[in-house]
Amino acid sequence: MRAAPATAILLALLRGPAAGGEPGGSALDFLRLGGGARQAAMGETGLAACDDLGSSFYNPAALAGLGRQEVNLSHTQWLEGISYQQTAYAHPTLNRGTIAGAVHYLSWGDIAGYDAQGGRTGNIKVNDLALQAGWGRELRPGFYSGASLKYIQETLDTVTGRTAAADLGFNYRPSFGGWASRFKYGAAVRNLGPGIKFIDKRENLPWDAGGGMAYRSRDESLTIAAEFSKPADNSLHGGVGGEFWVMDLLALRMGYKMGGDLSNGFNAGFGIRYGKAQIDYALAHFGALGYTHRVGMSLRFGGVAEAWYERGMSSMRRGDYEQALLHFDKVLMLKPDHPRALKKLKESHERLVEKEKEE
Repeated sequence: MRAAPATAILLALLRGPAAGGEPGGSALDFLRLGGGARQAAMGETGLAACDDLGSSFYNPAALAGLGRQEVNLSHTQWLEGISYQQTAYAHPTLNRGTIAGAVHYLSWGDIAGYDAQGGRTGNIKVNDLALQAGWGRELRPGFYSGASLKYIQETLDTVTGRTAAADLGFNYRPSFGGWASRFKYGAAVRNLGPGIKFIDKRENLPWDAGGGMAYRSRDESLTIAAEFSKPADNSLHGGVGGEFWVMDLLALRMGYKMGGDLSNGFNAGFGIRYGKAQIDYALAHFGALGYTHRVGMSLRFGGVAEAWYERGMSSMRRGDYEQALLHFDKVLMLKPDHPRALKKLKESHERLVEKEKEE
């Protein structure tokens, strides 16, 4: 049984050898489809560029930078009713890092099946599912780590395969202030696992390793990022991207990805922020299949104390330690036993003393 022509192209691209790809390749390529619309618009640069829940798809260490609870929803629309949905939630704890969970689902819609002679045989059932649990924490000032585990399931007509995989990532931002603190570095290894078995055939997972760096301006309105990754079954990939916020309300984004099978070319998009909510859109290139539309929505909540904590962290990244002290004082007025604010208050004071000595 085979699928209709247009759908078969995408099935072969995302499925790998079991759907007619090259021998020795990887299965479950839907795991490479990327995270949120924000990262997609920036050329899929998520290893070091962003401190949000969508970035944890690329690097689980991004979870350590979250100061408040966050919900993220993402939808990507392709041809012939094929769509990709992601839902994620992150919950920072007071002293044990941030925990998160996510669901990734690729729906193929109704795929018409045909036999070798071209006769209609009925619909083919194809879908992909990944359930993900992650954790991230700041291990020491400026050094963050994270890990995630995934349960993965794929159904091809009457056959279902199941497996598990893991991601491991790190972020580093220099903590000694000055211009160096405007740079952030990231590295991650993704989709490590035993492969997936269909009947009597086992196929590899699409694991890869990569690194990147990002620059953020002093006022945090401009971000520029570049990164690379090396898949186990392909050549080196790379991406560059940027984001510019206008009055902290509208973000303009652009990026370029190169070296991959699925999404080479220019991407672009925008984001709109209002209060605790943010809506993101990306127009992402998808090779021979043209452009796809990706829409995301995120909501951050968790109380006034966490909002002041995020402001304090932002002031620290800018090197404005006096302002950071004021923000962390606000946190402790609202929640005197807040361990992260106590730690950062002490750290801000130490850096301010060092800065005054240098001057």
